[in-house]
Order: sequence, then C-alpha cells, then structure tokens
Amino acid sequence: MTSEKISTIAIEPFIREFTFQIIRIIGMKNYPIQERNVINADLIPKLSSQVLVRQQRKNDLRIIPSSKRNLQTPQKQPSPPVRKQLLQQGPPRQIRRPFVPPRRIAPPTIPLPKGANNEVEVNAQDYGKITQLLNDPSVQQIECTGAQKQILVLRLGQKQITKIALSSGEISELIENISNKAHIPLLNGVFRAAVDHLLISAVVSEMIGTRFVIKKQLS
Repeated sequence: MTSEKISTIAIEPFIREFTFQIIRIIGMKNYPIQERNVINADLIPKLSSQVLVRQQRKNDLRIIPSSKRNLQTPQKQPSPPVRKQLLQQGPPRQIRRPFVPPRRIAPPTIPLPKGANNEVEVNAQDYGKITQLLNDPSVQQIECTGAQKQILVLRLGQKQITKIALSSGEISELIENISNKAHIPLLNGVFRAAVDHLLISAVVSEMIGTRFVIKKQLS
C-alpha cells in the first residue's frame, strides 16, 4: 500500500473499521498469506524507453507460434547448378603405319628407230678401211665428216665414234670405186648411188673436201 492510502484509512474511521474486520476474518479463516517485500517505487530507477521497447520485442517474438515462425524464415535460394567440366580432348594420336618402300617406276622405254634392231649382213669388198665396218651386222650406217676425222657409226640405234680415220686420197679412191660399180659418173656436187645393198650419199668438192654417208638397205 502507498503512503496516501494508509493516510486515508487513518483519517476515515469507517474505512479503518472495515479494514480491521476484514483482517480479523482472514485471520480466523487461516488463509495463507504470502509475505511480500514491498519496495518503494521511488527507489527503483526508471527504465529507459529503448530498454522497454527491446523487452517488448523479445516478448512478441516469444508469443509468435511455430507455424508463423516457419513462414517468416527466409527461404534458401537454390544454388546454381554445377557445370560439369568437360574433359579437354587433346589432338588425335597419329597412327603409325608400317613403312612401305615406294615402288620403283621403270623409265619409259624409248622405241628404237625403224630397223635399228635389224642386223644386215653385207659382203662388201674393195671399200678400204671401212670394209670391216660394212661387214659388221650390228652396224646400220657409216658417216665420214671429212679427211682425218674419225668415222661415226650407227650401231643398235646409237651413234658411236670409231678410231678409224680416212685421208683425202682414201676418200676420193672410195668414191671412185663406188662410182665405177654403180656406173654413175662422178662430178663435183651431190653424188648418190646404190650398190652391194648399200645406199651412198656424198658431197664431192675439191675446195671444202669430200664427205659421205653409207646406209645399209634393209631386206
């Protein structure tokens, strides 16, 4: 009770008597009375408004039912999907193949001139140093480019140089002998004759010298 209420009871006799009667009744009934320590409110420091607001918020949170608390809980955001790292494929492996040696291509065969492989037998006589060459079946042609120059022969399609050389006198004697056998007069200039299966072509000249070509006739 505050001091104001106590003073009021003391002043009014009716109230005082009524209060005492109540106290007697309570004593006769043996009601248990809890002892309380009364503290003067003036002695308690006033709490600040901020402390009261915080305490009220705590009480409000305690009163919230569990169902509402579940609604107020922040929802977890779904984590972004984890991207599977693709394995980096390296360059394709080179397959080693067994070594195969390259095929050797034979060089193309060059056809020989007509009659190159044909061997012609000639029974030549009185032709001086070239008689042996004329009787050789593998020789198809004999050429003399001038006095003291090596005789050229065509053997099996290839030209070859021989060691035989004729003087100007030997060349003139050979051409006269062919002229007599062919019964063709010998004059300066071009001379042609066919005798003993031979074809003779010659250029007769006293100034530049005489030269000739003898070919065998193919049978």
